[in-house]
Amino acid sequence: MKNLKWTDALSVGIEEMDDEHKKLISLMNELSSKCETVAPKSEIGNSLEGLVSFARKHFAAEEALMTSIHYPDLEKHRRAHADLMNRLETEEKKFRFSEKAVLDDGFFSFLQFWIRTHIQGNDSKYGFFSNNRPD
Repeated sequence: MKNLKWTDALSVGIEEMDDEHKKLISLMNELSSKCETVAPKSEIGNSLEGLVSFARKHFAAEEALMTSIHYPDLEKHRRAHADLMNRLETEEKKFRFSEKAVLDDGFFSFLQFWIRTHIQGNDSKYGFFSNNRPD
């Protein structure tokens, strides 16, 4: 699976969130690479766990930021995060308890699509809102 690359089109204009998005993409790409090279299942599992853990931390930070700026679409955004966390946690459990040694390309296709469209769609809106508030 081709790695997702960071571009300026993914920037939300808030350095802290951009840095976290870069890390999220890096963790996803690292996990994808481990699956492509058929790394030991324990390594893949640890990378998947790291991705899930960081996503949870990032979503909490993003929601705290949106709360602090009184972002009007916070609840909708929070639901999108919850939906992805449910999917990630489900995939992690399935992987841990299955005989499969790697995650399939369909998971990565979904994840890349979700990350790209979520950042460029939902996240860019709070970035615009934050950067255009009267002080």
